[in-house]
Amino acid sequence: MNFDEKIPRKPQGWNNDRLHFFKYMSFETAQIVLTNRTLRWSTPKMMNDLYDVQIDLNLNLDLEILEELAHEKMWAAISGSDQPKGDGPIANTLRYLRSSNRFASRQAFVNDSVGLVSEGLNKVQELLPKTQRELREGLESLKILCLTDDPTSPPMWAHYAQQNSGVVIRLRSIPALDSPYGMARPMRYLQEIPPLFDEEHFSNLFAGQGDDDIREICDRMIYSKGSAWSYEKEWRISAGDGRDKTTPHEDLRFGSNELDGVILGINMSLKNRQTIIDLTKSYPNVELMEAKRSSSGFHHDIVPISA
Repeated sequence: MNFDEKIPRKPQGWNNDRLHFFKYMSFETAQIVLTNRTLRWSTPKMMNDLYDVQIDLNLNLDLEILEELAHEKMWAAISGSDQPKGDGPIANTLRYLRSSNRFASRQAFVNDSVGLVSEGLNKVQELLPKTQRELREGLESLKILCLTDDPTSPPMWAHYAQQNSGVVIRLRSIPALDSPYGMARPMRYLQEIPPLFDEEHFSNLFAGQGDDDIREICDRMIYSKGSAWSYEKEWRISAGDGRDKTTPHEDLRFGSNELDGVILGINMSLKNRQTIIDLTKSYPNVELMEAKRSSSGFHHDIVPISA
């Protein structure tokens, strides 16, 4: 069974071309989801990882590398090979130096700029605790839907589907309905907390070639997790503050055609199996499946069943 099918043509603006995503849940949660046709979008504090989104991006930059990159890019802007971008004070200063022909060589410029980069870095480091706090606070009300691309994982069935007695639902991306799953992005699993800036990005700021891209910084927080969670193979969708910024979660409806598969757990009771099967009858295109113990590897086999 292929769980990595692609849609024929990815719409412009979508982040992925996957046909399906999956979501593990308990039997009780599956009853609610199938009855109400809703999925829960949660804030970071509702999640089971204390570090999820609520991390402090670090600033461990190599000053020697940073100075070399910054001087190279600043001189390119002054000498004419690159144009400063934007209308900020750095870009305007570089334009002035460019028009004044003040420096005859790069070395003359570097000699006149001793301490400039380290001073800028020190100022950013002084503001770092305040910046980290504001970023975390700004993302506290974020609403996130967590999905996965793998319905065969024994740890996931154990942790999120009630010790194999729950359910995995399969959600289909339908371009004609502008399904939100096309906006899902894969998580990056890292050993260390990612940096606020790296030397390349920070040197661009000195050269008037970039800006403090808050969206990029926020994405680094939203889509990064510790490597211990890599077994989840998570994809997620961020919906900003949702419809109500003050609530810890929101239950949002999905299209009846977007749910096109339900997988029953190995340990699900006969009574609960029948309850779920009956609830799927209100969905027009659901494929019923069940998990089975694999005889070939440490994963579950997913096979079709009939109602």
